[in-house]
Amino acid sequence: MLRSKSVGALMGAMVISLASLSADVVHPNGCKGPTLCTSSPVIDNCGWSFDVGLILEQMRISNTDVAYHFRDGGAGTAANPTVSEQMINLDFDLEPGLRVGVGYMMDHDDWMLRADFEWLYSKGSFNNTIDTGAYFPTHTVSFFSLDTSVEPSFQTIKSSLEVDYFLLDVYLSRGSYLSGKFSYEPFAGIKASWINYKGSRAFSNARSTAVLAANTSWLNRSNIDFWGVGPLIGMNGNYHVCAGWSGFSSANFAVLFGESHVKDYIGFVTTESYPGDYLARAAQVVLCPTLRTIIGVQYDKDMFCETQHFMFRAGFDGRYYFNQYPIIERTARKKREGNNANEALTNGPNTIENGSWGMLGLILDVGYDF
Repeated sequence: MLRSKSVGALMGAMVISLASLSADVVHPNGCKGPTLCTSSPVIDNCGWSFDVGLILEQMRISNTDVAYHFRDGGAGTAANPTVSEQMINLDFDLEPGLRVGVGYMMDHDDWMLRADFEWLYSKGSFNNTIDTGAYFPTHTVSFFSLDTSVEPSFQTIKSSLEVDYFLLDVYLSRGSYLSGKFSYEPFAGIKASWINYKGSRAFSNARSTAVLAANTSWLNRSNIDFWGVGPLIGMNGNYHVCAGWSGFSSANFAVLFGESHVKDYIGFVTTESYPGDYLARAAQVVLCPTLRTIIGVQYDKDMFCETQHFMFRAGFDGRYYFNQYPIIERTARKKREGNNANEALTNGPNTIENGSWGMLGLILDVGYDF
């Protein structure tokens, strides 16, 4: 009899526990849901959620040095710089971009399938004219040389680099509460990226040397296309301070497998019989690791009897791409067909030098689940 009463009491406790789990409870962020098992908002109408946001980013790209600047009137050479030599790099401003996301919460165990798209256009430039000193183009030193001790120099430079950046993340996630205040959401999926670089360097007001006549102009244009796709893993986390407010963080890592296609054009305008136009092409398979972190503040709230959910967040955003922005190093002058004056020059292969770049900025997101 005693054993049957104990078993009955235990069964009753289990029924009560199961009933309490099936009832709506208030999450630490102030939102309601059927259990504390999921940290995602649980809305009865449908599983779709949308968000749109603004990103404000400033790029920092290696290999964007465009010229040497000799302040001593050009006493040194690009091949043998003096102590007064300074490297000129492109400056990028803080630029706005677009961020759009869509998610669907599955019926099975509250898994979330999401897709995030981002676009950013950024432009770096450097324009200047000097009265004393000289500019020497970078990445093309050996290309100019008839005599390695003498290099062409210019007094005016106009340069720019335009970057179109497209990103698509598609991933599956599952959010849970680790404690009454902290929730986490691991995710895994695929990252795809397409990046286009359009560069231009124009040098004018050349000083007369053994290589170029005075007032010679020199133009360098480049077009670089990169695309890559690869696996993505990451983690989101929230620390819930009070109803609706939380600090959030996000970090992800991906390895992109893709290709880079490079076209590089050099042209001269001169009164001497100097080679005019050169076009170099290159393509390479690229393995590009990339990192991203976000940290900031989030507010979210259920509305209209828990049938809709609103979210706003703002934070600092940083990302880094390794093995990016390939440029062609002109390691030797190319003979121009039909130009006998260049027959004695030594030919050599052009090489590709890969750089890296990062972005730092802000992210603003508004989300709605209905």
